[in-house]
Amino acid sequence: MNVKCKLSYPFGLIISSVILIMILFSACNRNKKSQEYAKIVKYWMNRELVLPSDTVIIGAIGRDFNLECIDNKEFKIVTRIDGDCSVCIDELLEWKKMVQDYGSELNLSFHFYVATNNFEIFKKINKSTIRFPYPLIFDRLDDLRIKNNLKKDKRFNTFLLDRDNRVVLIGNPIRNKKIKQLYFEKIRKKAVEYSQDERGG
Repeated sequence: MNVKCKLSYPFGLIISSVILIMILFSACNRNKKSQEYAKIVKYWMNRELVLPSDTVIIGAIGRDFNLECIDNKEFKIVTRIDGDCSVCIDELLEWKKMVQDYGSELNLSFHFYVATNNFEIFKKINKSTIRFPYPLIFDRLDDLRIKNNLKKDKRFNTFLLDRDNRVVLIGNPIRNKKIKQLYFEKIRKKAVEYSQDERGG
């Protein structure tokens, strides 16, 4: 593997952690939970996220997809969707817009892990109402949550990962515009660095 392409950003992680903590402090009005939020951010930065293996991948029209087709990217946004929560399902419409706006980013893929007690009903809702234009991953055993001990707070159920599945940023860009901006600044900055390395190499 080309050394220039290996992701390593210790100083960047420190800066990103500080910015994320400031954003979350602002979101919770610096209440008693601020320290807890800071611990969560610090815990996850540069830690590997365990991705489920017992999954089924279904697209909007019911076709099967090969996960490798969406996995070979430098960055991935991974999020857990509660398929039994109507508000969470409605949130997919916001994710749909983000995929349409940013899905052409050459170094980015989206991984939507759906946890639900009845995936067949969820598929029908998706096909008839949401018509999601990107593969949805049925997490049969809710392993994304269980194996990573994810919090119930949905702000901490979404991650920006590098190629090695290590956490670059944490937070839901759908619910927080500042976090969304931080996500795509990081992605595009790294894309520019890769481009410069290729020209220099």
